[in-house]
Amino acid sequence: MIPPDSSLSVPAPGSQSQDSALRTQHSAPNTQDSGLRTQDFSFHHSSFIIHHFSSLSSTQTLARELVQSGRPMHGVVLWAATQTAGHGRTGRAWSSDPGGLYVTVCLPRGEIAPAHIGWLPLMAALAAAEELESRFNLHPELKWPNDILITDRKIAGVIGDAMPTPQGEVYLIGLGLNFSNSPQTDIPTTCLSDLIAPIVPIGPISPISPIPPTPQPCTTAQRDFLLAWLDRLGSCHREMAENGDQAAEALRLRAEAKLWRRDQPVRFERTEFGPVEGTLTGLGPGGSAIIESPGQLPRAVYCGNAERDEVRGPERAT
Repeated sequence: MIPPDSSLSVPAPGSQSQDSALRTQHSAPNTQDSGLRTQDFSFHHSSFIIHHFSSLSSTQTLARELVQSGRPMHGVVLWAATQTAGHGRTGRAWSSDPGGLYVTVCLPRGEIAPAHIGWLPLMAALAAAEELESRFNLHPELKWPNDILITDRKIAGVIGDAMPTPQGEVYLIGLGLNFSNSPQTDIPTTCLSDLIAPIVPIGPISPISPIPPTPQPCTTAQRDFLLAWLDRLGSCHREMAENGDQAAEALRLRAEAKLWRRDQPVRFERTEFGPVEGTLTGLGPGGSAIIESPGQLPRAVYCGNAERDEVRGPERAT
C-alpha cells in the first residue's frame, strides 16, 4: 500500500482547500471551516493514517471531496464520531448518532485487477464480520451485497466508490457499525451493546501515547475494533493484489460461509434484470450473487438488493 501524505486539509464547500493543514502529530483541532469540522487528532497505524473528527456530514462525502481536491489519499482513514448526512450504497439516509463507528478508508484501486474490483465491498464486509465473530463471539451474516446482519437485524453496512486521481484510481470503502447507538430506521437493526453487555466502555477514548484524550464520544472499544478491521482489510487487499484469482477464490469461500439466505429463496430488487426471484446458491465472478430460478439457467447478479422471498411490507430489510 502506498504510504499516505502526512498532512490533510479539509476543503470548505465551494473552495479548493483550506490553507491550514490538519497535522498528523496528534494535535488538537486548531482550524475552522464552514460545514466540515476539522479533525480532533490523527495517528498512524500500520500503513494507514487515521484522522478522527467529532462530526462530519459524511466520511464518504469528505473523502470524495479530498480526492477531487487533488490530495494524495492512499491509506488515509476518516473516522467520525457522528455524521449529519450519513448515507448508504444507493444514497439512502443512514442514522449516524453518537455511539456508532463511522469510517471511510482509501485504498489504491490500481493494485487490484479489474476483474476483482467487485470483491472490495464484500472484502470489507467480510473483514468486519470476521472481527465481530472473533472479538465478540457473534455469528454475523453477509447480506448481499453490502450489509452485515445478526439474527436478521442489520448491525453494519458497507459502501464503495472508485475515483480517479493523479496517483492512480482510489477506492473508497465506507463502514458504519452500530456499537451503542440504536438507529431510527424502517428496517430491523441491532447494536453491540444490545448483544453483549458491557462491551463499550463509558467515557472518552483511552489515549495511545502520544494521542491525547478527547472529550468526543469515541471509545477504546471502537478504536480497537477499527484498528483490527483495518489490519484484516489491509491483509486481504494485499493478498488480492499479489495473488489475484487465488485470493479471490479464497475470499469467495469465506464469504459464502457467512452468506445470508444461502441455498434459500430470495427476491432481488433493482437488478440489471429487474426483479429476480430464486434460490441464492452462492457467489460468482467479481462478487456477484448466483441465483437459480425454476426453468432457467443460473444467473450472476451484479447489482440490486437481496430480500427474503417470503417477507413483504415494512419489515423487509433493504
